[in-house]
Amino acid sequence: MNKPKDWNNVKPATSEEKETITPGGHGCMITNAEQIFKDFGNGPVEMLRLEIEIKEGGPLDGFYSRQMKKKLQYNPNAAWSGFIERATLDKDGNDDRVYKGLITSIEESNPPYSFERAGFDEKTLINKRVGFVFRDEPFTSTKGEVVHYVKPAWACSYDKVNEQPIPPAKAVRGPKPGRLSAQLQEASDDDCPF
Repeated sequence: MNKPKDWNNVKPATSEEKETITPGGHGCMITNAEQIFKDFGNGPVEMLRLEIEIKEGGPLDGFYSRQMKKKLQYNPNAAWSGFIERATLDKDGNDDRVYKGLITSIEESNPPYSFERAGFDEKTLINKRVGFVFRDEPFTSTKGEVVHYVKPAWACSYDKVNEQPIPPAKAVRGPKPGRLSAQLQEASDDDCPF
């Protein structure tokens, strides 16, 4: 092999430099909101997809933007990793209580905003604050390695993120057929509201 041109001046990367989100409450800003439909085998299900960014006045501010910048270096089609998707109806066709909790948390974080008065227009959620409690959701990669992925578990008022308990990590999941992004989205409604 040839010696790289700037070998003696390059600082080696260390595992301590890898930025991660800590489990627990974090203040966030909604950067995008859209109505989507997914088919889980029984026809299309209406869902709200929110893209979020950490925005709490600390070192994690802009976390997902930094992650995206790194991902785009290797994949021009990279997707935003800070998001939640929530069905508006439960499996019985009733208004979903967790969806209502998400909207209520956004409203409490942005008084006097009202999603109902905004005509249930999801675009009015953009630039609104909300708190999320994050938890570790480890999974076994297709290579057999346990990978830790910290993602939102539930919404809360932005002003109450520091009062939220740190949830225990979920049990390690094994690899499943399909894309990794699909694996990260798999969760029952009882285990994870998003």
